[in-house]
Parts: sequence; C-alpha cells; structure tokens
Amino acid sequence: MALLHRPLFPGTRPEETINQSGLRIVDLDHESIWISYCPMVLEGFEPQHLGLFNSHHRLATSVSPWERLKIGCGTPPILTRHGWMIIYHGVSKWKNKKITDAN
Repeated sequence: MALLHRPLFPGTRPEETINQSGLRIVDLDHESIWISYCPMVLEGFEPQHLGLFNSHHRLATSVSPWERLKIGCGTPPILTRHGWMIIYHGVSKWKNKKITDAN
C-alpha cells in the first residue's frame, strides 16, 4: 500500500514562511510531496504491521513560482495508459482580504 502526503517539518509551515522577504530557498528533502509504503501481506491478516509505513521517498518538489510556499496532493492517483497521473496544488502567497458589505 502506498500513501501520498506532505509532511510538515519545523520552520516549513506556510504561516512561518509567508513573511520571509525575497526568494526562499526550498529544502528539497522536506518541502515536497512524499510517497510512503506499507508492506501488505497477501494471505492472512497481520494487524501488528497494518499501517506501518517504513519506506519513504520524495516524489515531487516545488520548482515554479506559483508553488513557492507549498505543494500538496490533490485527487487520488489516476491510472492512465501512459502511467499514473497525479493532480497536485501549489500555493505562492496568501492575501488577507477584508470583505466589505456593499449595502
């Protein structure tokens, strides 16, 4: 079984990085989408190993300006005739907008 996820490490949360001036250096080992694997037994049932993800690999890393703050998984992967397609999202900056009543 495989799991796509984005782990949060200290100092990498968007609220911690949003106010940094200039370009931020992306830590390729942390700020990215990871894939982790859990071994599954084909026969029988071994509850002691269920959910034990013990193999972790970086799958995708921020490379474009529109994904400067973070990237994350979207829909579950879709199997196509060309391989697995993954839809993901990215965030470049947050804007605090005040909503006013037009009346």
